[in-house]
Amino acid sequence: MKAADIRKLSDTELSDRVNEARDQLFRLRIKHATQQLEKTADLRRARRDLARALTLEAERKEKGKACSLVAFGRCERAS
Repeated sequence: MKAADIRKLSDTELSDRVNEARDQLFRLRIKHATQQLEKTADLRRARRDLARALTLEAERKEKGKACSLVAFGRCERAS
């Protein structure tokens, strides 16, 4: 899934996507360890998909922190 597609997801959908990506990566690692995985490139794709989702989740959390601090007058909005 591309970053642009992930950005369109709501917070709950993004959280679900992160959990799905973690599960998928786990299943792929198990298949790889038992030599049942045919396309090893799937591991790389799954790892990168998870990283994209986690990065966007972290960005949203950081943005939420910054906005809450602005509401209390502790910092200026950087836009």
